[in-house]
Amino acid sequence: MQLQIPRIALMNKAPENSEFCNYAGYNRNCYLAVGGSWYNEDCYYGRHYNHCKTCCDCESLKMSELCYESVWGSNLYNCVHCFGSYNSGYCYFSINLRGCNNCLFCSNLRGKTYHIRNKPVPKKEFEKAVSALSDFSAWTKALLDYKKLKSQTIFAPYYQTNCENCTGDYLENCKNVQMGFNVFDGEDCKYVIQAEGVKDVMDCSSIGYDNPQLYYETVNTGAGGMNCKFTLSSWENSDLAYCDTLMNSHDCFGCVNMHNQKFCILNKQFSESEYASLVPRIIAHIKSTKEYGEFFPATLSPFGYNETVANDYFPLTREQALRLSYKWKDTDSLDTKISSKNLSCSECGKTYRLVNQELIFYRKLGLPHPRKCFLCRHKDRFHRRNLPQLYERNCNKCGVAIQSSYFPDRSKKIYCEKCYLEVVI
Repeated sequence: MQLQIPRIALMNKAPENSEFCNYAGYNRNCYLAVGGSWYNEDCYYGRHYNHCKTCCDCESLKMSELCYESVWGSNLYNCVHCFGSYNSGYCYFSINLRGCNNCLFCSNLRGKTYHIRNKPVPKKEFEKAVSALSDFSAWTKALLDYKKLKSQTIFAPYYQTNCENCTGDYLENCKNVQMGFNVFDGEDCKYVIQAEGVKDVMDCSSIGYDNPQLYYETVNTGAGGMNCKFTLSSWENSDLAYCDTLMNSHDCFGCVNMHNQKFCILNKQFSESEYASLVPRIIAHIKSTKEYGEFFPATLSPFGYNETVANDYFPLTREQALRLSYKWKDTDSLDTKISSKNLSCSECGKTYRLVNQELIFYRKLGLPHPRKCFLCRHKDRFHRRNLPQLYERNCNKCGVAIQSSYFPDRSKKIYCEKCYLEVVI
């Protein structure tokens, strides 16, 4: 039986009833769904949700519903702790599944139903095993078993699905994407991280939607448009340079916080002819000071270094960050307004809260509530994925040289594509 995933209608209006959804838009009833999350409903925590509904503590999911602690996948339904899986439903603690239903502790399966540890089982046996996960002691044991499964699983050098002439990791439906990471539907791109539906872009992060083209060194930009560079948090624009938070504008240079504008420099309105004359002169001056051609310096960031994902990829101490003239946030300002429980994190000891929506979600899926705070859960998910980098290593089976996002010293079993396809069942 082919799994049917309901598609959420696009909500073409500002975020509604959503809290703490930074770098996110067009979401409804979402809470801490941050870092490039778009067109979602009832999603909580995690990053990079796209067209998802009722998901919690996930990262990089697309077109999925009722998923928990799952990372990198699309068209998933009721999946818990699944990694690198597609078009699957009712799967738990599994890795790299395609077109599977009702699988537990499985890896590298294709089109299978009612399997536990890659072996077929009766339906009642499967349902009994899943039902037991609602007990916290059984859940804790399942996490340990899942960790053991990951240490024994054979992995491909990288995650690429339906891609042509691409290098990088976590790519889906891409063509001619070089050094791309976490990209859906990209074409003719280079050095891109976290993108969807893009063409002819380079050195960009958190970009996409509605086919933006010819973007260079931008962050959190897109939704159509063309020819934008050195720009931050701007959507539905064309022909921008050195702008921050512009919406539905075109032909602007060095502007901040404007909507529906054109031919502006430093937020001042000019005629089209004046703009065409002034901008080349400004660029020539900036080039003479050797400041043109790069994105805004990190020292201009309004956030503390430890508040950003940069600290995930490139961790610094407070002293190191301040030495580089970066800001640093000394107190945790994160708070919640809707809560029903105050708990102590089992890892860092900090107090955290469970929002009512979470409790409803856990009851619906028959799951125990988490014993760690949001930030510790985020760190756990982050370390399940590889960093956006490629290394030279050798296939663990035939010894051929390959490029892989798995660090050479890691004990994972990494096969070349040919050898990997021989073990997929």
